[in-house]
Amino acid sequence: MGPKKSDQKSGAAERNRAAGNSHTRAVSCGCVTQKGNAVVVSVFAKPGASLNKVTDLTDEAVHIQVAAPPVDGEANAELSKYLAKVLNVRKSDVSLERGGRGRQKIFEVQNVSAEYVSATLRNSRD
Repeated sequence: MGPKKSDQKSGAAERNRAAGNSHTRAVSCGCVTQKGNAVVVSVFAKPGASLNKVTDLTDEAVHIQVAAPPVDGEANAELSKYLAKVLNVRKSDVSLERGGRGRQKIFEVQNVSAEYVSATLRNSRD
């Protein structure tokens, strides 16, 4: 069961609060960067885990365990879906830009601010 409509509306307002800057800038962690109306997120994927979770947030990357094998793009699809869920955005707002065959990946998330993404990922890790 997904989030309620009221949660989605308030989440959208929060995500869009600081979005829309046309220049690129880094926020508190170097792995999240604002680029126009999108946010670029550097991810280090750990496929084959027992469950999906954010394990670490460094200047280089967000470390995420993925409960899917690295076969035929399954881990990439699961990682994209997991990021959309954690960030409370549509799956279509998350796209894999680079790193389809490696552990280091670059995702682009539309219609959010870098501050929102950074804070949400920081709060979701163990």
